[in-house]
Amino acid sequence: MLRGRRRDLAKVMVFVSLAVVSVVLTIGEVGIVSLSYATRVGVHSLLAFWVSIPAAVIVLALQHRYSLSRMFFGTAFLFAMLVQIGRALPILFQTGQGTVQITRIDLVSTLIEFAVIGLMFVLYFVFQNSEEKEFSPANRWGSAVLIISCPVAVYSVLYYFLLPSLASEMVTNLGFVAVLVALFAFVLVPILAIRKSKQDIPCNLGYITSGSILMILSAALVLTSVVENSGIWIYAENLRIASFLLFGFSLAVPFLKNAGFPRMTRYAIV
Repeated sequence: MLRGRRRDLAKVMVFVSLAVVSVVLTIGEVGIVSLSYATRVGVHSLLAFWVSIPAAVIVLALQHRYSLSRMFFGTAFLFAMLVQIGRALPILFQTGQGTVQITRIDLVSTLIEFAVIGLMFVLYFVFQNSEEKEFSPANRWGSAVLIISCPVAVYSVLYYFLLPSLASEMVTNLGFVAVLVALFAFVLVPILAIRKSKQDIPCNLGYITSGSILMILSAALVLTSVVENSGIWIYAENLRIASFLLFGFSLAVPFLKNAGFPRMTRYAIV
């Protein structure tokens, strides 16, 4: 147990440090994230692809046994994937050689996305101790649709209807609320992961902790960009790319290990 915790701690130190240093070194006038139409579509597509990996693992787990905890966990990644696809599609149909304008509303909606993902993670760990319950096929579909549609509906209403109608100060205040929720959730995730020694879905503690820390850093940078009206959100987006990749590792690597794949093959597949 102690040896495993040391290995997890080493992963956190290495991957968080590597992600932060890489972002600082690569961002610039021609950094990995630019505002051209093609690059923005590419970034959103990459984010959607990374979260599709853990989403696929959870779908396989749900086919084996349906549970609310698994459904909450899967919804976190499915929600993130839908948000990124929704961001990419309008840009895909834009023409010309201009650049995409990132507004305060876009940044605050990103913070809301962080908050929703974090809350879904927390609900996954909390519901693991709930009493096992057999779901009929109808109840499975009903609960799945409800759990998935609620965060998507709330996000859509906020992004497309409520935020554009609010004053700038109110939008910023909503960003502060979203950050507090996201910070609380992603601080709680590693704590709950440590306490839940036997998890419903095997999850690597080192990777999910590293991803949570990067999400916290990313949320802080996005909020700074909202308050100061600066372009520092670009750093946050790169950290989010790294965090989504680590979340994919946290689920896919243990899943492939249990399936009998050798160590190097597991990482090559992911």
